[in-house]
Amino acid sequence: MKKLAFIFLAFLTLTFFSFRESPQKAALNIIPKPVQTTVYQGNFKWNVRTRILVEGSDSLKFESHYLADKIKKHAAFSPEVVSGSKNEKVKNVVILRLDPTASANPEGYQLEVGKKSILIQATKPVGIFYGIQSLLQLMPSAFFAANRSEEHTSELQSH
Repeated sequence: MKKLAFIFLAFLTLTFFSFRESPQKAALNIIPKPVQTTVYQGNFKWNVRTRILVEGSDSLKFESHYLADKIKKHAAFSPEVVSGSKNEKVKNVVILRLDPTASANPEGYQLEVGKKSILIQATKPVGIFYGIQSLLQLMPSAFFAANRSEEHTSELQSH
């Protein structure tokens, strides 16, 4: 009887832990798989007022315009690319930042999606490019719908 009870308890435990993954975490399906992810409440709202802010470096010209072109192609609006500083007040902006302490890997990056801004930071421009690729994979499919109006907004889950 003890053996049967142990097997039943082990089955319940395995079943409980195998289905415990949150739906938000399961929905985060990007390649390559991130080293670490955290999902928060809230969404970043994309719209015609969304800007791309390049902090402190002209070496991100390709990456910033690449992102702007991708958004323009799929969203019927083109975000303005602007230069700025780390201390600037930001709202409705995608921040691209080179930071020597962001990652030990030159291709590594940090991607943070908040309610007011999205931050992609890396030690090298290639890391920013890979961060943009991950950001695009996180975009809801509705964002890439054809024939969008200028007034349409789209939301991205905070991470």
